[in-house]
Amino acid sequence: MGLAVYIHIPFCVRKCNYCDFPSYPVAGMDVDGYLAALAREMSWYKVETAGMEVSTLYVGGGTPSILSARQLELLFKAVRDNFTLGADAEISLEANPGTVDFSKLTLLRRLGVNRLSLGVQGLDPGLLKRLGRIHTPQQAVEACELARRAGFKNINLDLMHGLPGMTETGWHQTLEQAVELAPEHLSVYGLIIEEETPFGRDYLEGHLEMPEEEARARMFSRSKEFLTQSGYYHYEISNYALPDRECRHNQVYWHNEEYLGFGAGAASYRHKARSTNYRQVEQYRTAIDQGRLPLEEKEEPTPDQEMSESMFLGLRLMAGVQRSRFAQRFGVELDQVYGDRIAALVNKGLLLDDGDGVRLSSTGTLLANEVFCEFLP
Repeated sequence: MGLAVYIHIPFCVRKCNYCDFPSYPVAGMDVDGYLAALAREMSWYKVETAGMEVSTLYVGGGTPSILSARQLELLFKAVRDNFTLGADAEISLEANPGTVDFSKLTLLRRLGVNRLSLGVQGLDPGLLKRLGRIHTPQQAVEACELARRAGFKNINLDLMHGLPGMTETGWHQTLEQAVELAPEHLSVYGLIIEEETPFGRDYLEGHLEMPEEEARARMFSRSKEFLTQSGYYHYEISNYALPDRECRHNQVYWHNEEYLGFGAGAASYRHKARSTNYRQVEQYRTAIDQGRLPLEEKEEPTPDQEMSESMFLGLRLMAGVQRSRFAQRFGVELDQVYGDRIAALVNKGLLLDDGDGVRLSSTGTLLANEVFCEFLP
């Protein structure tokens, strides 16, 4: 099995109103210094990973596409200096439609990026403004067209439903417009209100007009109905793909497999230990400058925790958790550990059990968090 590598670029033009990720406005930031720290952090794993090929590389953020051409060259030079990219590696990069042009997209293809994830989020100008996005619907459309011209054959669009002021009709129109752009992949997320965000504060103060819970559930169901009718395979709760276009990198997470993360706020799961880097850029850089790993947290999950994580992550996939895979990994049968809980959830109509494995039912996908809680240790 190859390496899965994540690189975090924490800079944005400005932070969106819903965003709780480790990301910061780029103005005044020493981006070159951050990239140098990233290169140094990666270099510490060069010996450990020698002889291994990177099968998936994901550059996320933040807004990685905010980097200049020179900075992108530096970033990918650091990657290739320290890792061996497999010939068929999936190399993804997140981009904001307002930060790309034909020249930058052509450069990304030359650097080896073969999967572009565009943070479209919506195609209604009013909703985009409410979210704090810097791009317009027209820029999103143009970004897709320019990406095709630059040679991208694997494009993902991020979309969000359940937004303040969104109607069910408006959401359906967004889905129709997105499908007209013919992306190979769509990530369709329901808005989650995070406390330490402008939306979180507005919500607590009663200033955020959210769609009713039933309306949000119908938006989720409409996504599945429309996108599957349009030829997309619903392979994970929030993700849809054309045949053979599932995101290979994210499946590493959902299968609870190991990965390496680099940069401020990046997480790793390696040698049965989970770790997270400092979220704050300055703390991260200080640790690197002092020659120490920039770890804010590190823990070794117990076997019970690993089994629990494998269940609630694996059940995000529509294929669910296979009994043979579980037994091979943990040396114990799935039903010996979770038989009673599985039976109870099947009786409630939240899980389906075909003998080979268990997966969420249609109702279970709407109440997924309720299901996941049943597998907590």
